[in-house]
Amino acid sequence: MAQIKLTSEGLKNSLKKLTLEEAIIEYVWNGFDANATRIDIIEEKNLMGGTSSIKIVDNGTGIERDLLDKKFSYVYVSEKNKKECVEINVKGKKGVGRYGFFDVANSATWNTIYVNAAGEKKSYLITINEENLIDYNVTPEEDSTGETGTIVTLFAKEQNLNMTKLVHELKLVYAWYLQLYKEKKIYINGLQLDCSELLNAEYEKDVSVNGYKGKIIVCIWNNKLREEYSKYYYIDSSGEVRFKENTTLNNKGDNFYHSVFVVSELFDNNFYFCSKLSKDDLLGAKSFKSDEFKELRKVVDSFLFSIRKPFIKEYAKKFIAKLKEKKVYPQYDSNNIIDRFKETQLDELIANVYYFVPNVFTNLSDIQQKTLIRMFELILNSGETNNLFKILDNVVDLTAEERSDMADMLDKVELSNMLEMQQLIIDRLQAIQDFKILLFDKDRYVNEVDHVQKFIERHYWFFGEQYRLVTAEEPNFEEALRRYLNIVSDCYYEKGEIKMESPDSKKQMDIFAVRQMPDGEIKKCIVVELKRPSVVLGMEELNQIKKYFKTIRSDSRFNAANMEWEFYLVGNDYDNDIKNEIENAKNWGVKSLVYKVDNCNIYVKKWSEIFTELELNFNYLNEKLKFDYHKLEDSKHFTSAEIILKQEISNA
Repeated sequence: MAQIKLTSEGLKNSLKKLTLEEAIIEYVWNGFDANATRIDIIEEKNLMGGTSSIKIVDNGTGIERDLLDKKFSYVYVSEKNKKECVEINVKGKKGVGRYGFFDVANSATWNTIYVNAAGEKKSYLITINEENLIDYNVTPEEDSTGETGTIVTLFAKEQNLNMTKLVHELKLVYAWYLQLYKEKKIYINGLQLDCSELLNAEYEKDVSVNGYKGKIIVCIWNNKLREEYSKYYYIDSSGEVRFKENTTLNNKGDNFYHSVFVVSELFDNNFYFCSKLSKDDLLGAKSFKSDEFKELRKVVDSFLFSIRKPFIKEYAKKFIAKLKEKKVYPQYDSNNIIDRFKETQLDELIANVYYFVPNVFTNLSDIQQKTLIRMFELILNSGETNNLFKILDNVVDLTAEERSDMADMLDKVELSNMLEMQQLIIDRLQAIQDFKILLFDKDRYVNEVDHVQKFIERHYWFFGEQYRLVTAEEPNFEEALRRYLNIVSDCYYEKGEIKMESPDSKKQMDIFAVRQMPDGEIKKCIVVELKRPSVVLGMEELNQIKKYFKTIRSDSRFNAANMEWEFYLVGNDYDNDIKNEIENAKNWGVKSLVYKVDNCNIYVKKWSEIFTELELNFNYLNEKLKFDYHKLEDSKHFTSAEIILKQEISNA
């Protein structure tokens, strides 16, 4: 009878209780420590459908009989660990797995086959009972013709194996190892463990540092593995993992889970993984303090950071989308040019802050995130980006290099946004100038349908950036209602399916558009009646749009309780009758209003008034862009048809 020798350290650690799944994971490590390439986990059921036993079968080198005393007599203690500076075993827990069964099994056996010093295959059986862990029984050796390896059998207690949990845990524990050693396999009841769902991407690079050849393999994971931190694994040219340590990109709060395999001839033979030795102590050996290692780490870190860049940029987009879903982001109107510009700027700022210091947002409540983002928005509106660093300095520690890199990035982003917005504003300003030529050049021929209406169909933003065109080209009210219902309701109506009882249902509107809010809800509709430049607006034209007003008011399908309607009659000028109508309605305090009933308003406007309003709205952007109006194309030499064609091309 042999007896297990428990040191004080081993005794403390042996008291740890493992679950059945955790115990199996330790036995799998033992198999890989014995150079196994395949490990099978087999569950055997009892008559009641419960777990009667678990077998962990490996094709490793087996347990040498002469080494049995060392392997089974020490827990958490090894001869290597007594040295101050050693290679670190990165797999099993120094034997604790062999005794971890006691809380989940009545007994365990090790049926092992190995090759002895004489080249003979031998087999024997080891048995440990949970009642007396400090003793183990060993049968006499026998000759064997089987393959080397070990079969560990756990005779389970009442606890049943949770197969789903086991598979999940095996993936999280062994994903990095199986990715590094692709020839090694784990099977559970005959099915191979597949960790591919955890792998986001793998990158590889050959390196040669100071004459030492090798390669870097970086694996990016979709989930955090069971390793507490993302690791560097230092591997010699034979493929043996000699040491592991945390990478420099842990605790960034960015979900950038990674494993870095550094394979190099540098780690062969005379390399000490120890930080306590000085260069004088090494006597020609290499260590962490060697220039060769420092240079290799620079190459590794540079490669890792280059991989992280696109990952973080993509993740930042997802992060911002989540902020918007949680309603902690300012509400912007996506149909409004200025709102779109402000939102794009804030998106870029948040993305870049997240890129450099993602942990600035970590562990913040929704209210705290909302407050922080509002502060960023105020900084953008003020243009004082230096205040951004004052805020960040109160939350995280920024190095001088990080501050400099972030400042450079913000300058580039702002320039990019400005260039994009500048082109959009140039197009808007060019459209205004071209339309002024159509309206105010008395020597050219301009009609309502071919010129004025076609132009506004492509530039209905004249009446607000927030609108979405529903109908143009003078469809009748029934067709307008059909398209409107297809936007605001869950139903879809085919052409000709919608009918109206109004005697004016066949009349035609020039422009019908709706204002769609950021959440998709329709809050306001506009109807625009356009007249050619030569027409002076009077009561005849006003009565025409009042008919449109009455037609829409008469059909409940057009009139949701919270819907606002605005009707516009627009021309170059209007007569005294219209002036009197505007004067009579001035008590409402709304410019250009001539008629109001409930949530419906009718306005009469001159084009000159609309141009003034547009130019006022562009002041915010013009202040930032400092655009020179004289650089706009002079379209006076174009015909009216050519101006329309030019605008069609620019808006294609």
